[in-house]
Amino acid sequence: MNMEELKDARTFPQVISDFFSWCGQDAQFCTWGSLDLVELQRNMSFYRMENPLPYPLFYYDVQKLFSLLYEDGKTRRSLKDAVEFLGIRKEAPFHRAFEDTYYTAEIMGLMDWDRVKEYRSVDYFRLPETRNDEIHILFQNYAKYVSRTFRDRETALQDREVLATRCYICGAKTKRLVPWFGVGAKHYYSVSRCPVHGLIKGKIRVKKSVNDRIFIVKTLKRISEDEMQQIRAKNAAAKKKKRYESH
Repeated sequence: MNMEELKDARTFPQVISDFFSWCGQDAQFCTWGSLDLVELQRNMSFYRMENPLPYPLFYYDVQKLFSLLYEDGKTRRSLKDAVEFLGIRKEAPFHRAFEDTYYTAEIMGLMDWDRVKEYRSVDYFRLPETRNDEIHILFQNYAKYVSRTFRDRETALQDREVLATRCYICGAKTKRLVPWFGVGAKHYYSVSRCPVHGLIKGKIRVKKSVNDRIFIVKTLKRISEDEMQQIRAKNAAAKKKKRYESH
């Protein structure tokens, strides 16, 4: 879009206020990717508008759900690729708000929603302010934790809740088999054993908030012996790289 198209348009506060009135009180947001709600709230903050969205804000990232259904759960296809994969007729150009909404809805209409509806995402624009506000989500086969913010990465990685690896299924204490180790500056891994539920992989992602503070997203998931050996190998490679860089 260009300025000529926008010169007679209504302002953002006017349009978004009408949008929320149209949504009503029980709307469930669905996006292609994880950025749209962040940008929406960033714009509301810029205009100093009151944020009417619930907190924590849960939503459906349809791009992620598409990957869980049709791929490995990690790959992220473009909207166009997903449309072509499902054989949806391309009747309008991509990368326009209305048209992309239409295509996302068409994809959702073909998905087996019962298989993925539990896998809601949580928005990271507004983050927990205290330990009591921190977010814990339990899914069918893994758990997610979103921390409050910290002044820096080092402080975050000393926090007991950030580093905790108790069993997310039964709450039992676990024995640490592979201590937390870093792969780069943003990803950390560990492996622990629950006496009842076996091996549990911990993964920490270090993220930066909109006000340049640090927060942590941690996942805990049961894994096999083979997967543990892969993590041990990753740990050994990280140690070797660290020794090489120190020389």
